[in-house]
Amino acid sequence: MLFSTAYFPPLSYVAAIAEGFILSDDGVKPSCVWIDAGEHYVKQTWRNRCRIASAAGTEDLRVPVVHAGGVKVPVGQVRIDYTTPWVTRTLRAIDAAYCSSAFYLYYCDGMADILASKPETLLELNTALLRFFLDKIGIPADVRLTPHYVHAGRCCRLGRISVNASIPNAPIPFCKIGDLKSRISRSLPKNTAFSRTCP
Repeated sequence: MLFSTAYFPPLSYVAAIAEGFILSDDGVKPSCVWIDAGEHYVKQTWRNRCRIASAAGTEDLRVPVVHAGGVKVPVGQVRIDYTTPWVTRTLRAIDAAYCSSAFYLYYCDGMADILASKPETLLELNTALLRFFLDKIGIPADVRLTPHYVHAGRCCRLGRISVNASIPNAPIPFCKIGDLKSRISRSLPKNTAFSRTCP
């Protein structure tokens, strides 16, 4: 499955990852998840924003990024701007919204540690958060980064694309691994390990 990076990804994103793992007599085969590290960063998408349910309704949280002034930058190179206290504001907002929720104490320290570690790029932050939550939820997944942009069409991009009239701006989170492998293998030499991973 191919995904765009997402900051505190929505439930549909995590559910799509969960659909990919296989339970068998031999054990659990984890989902193979590719995060497109080469796609261009697009402002006002789930790449650096998330929406939480607060007492006052929904609240949008965002990660400020350093802009390159109109230059298209791969999402793997987008740097986080730590000149504002966004980490503190984010942790306070999440704490106020979820401190009385079941299992919040189980997640809050690890989540705060990731945010406080100040990853240099947005992709590093999002990937660390995704791996943390998949681990805590118990969803087996092999999360990998593509070495370059993979043109997989609109079906494989997480963005502000409406897929359901009752859920405006719902993300389109994934495509099938067969499509991904064929698109990647066309652009890489046959002996490249990347083209043979995740059967």
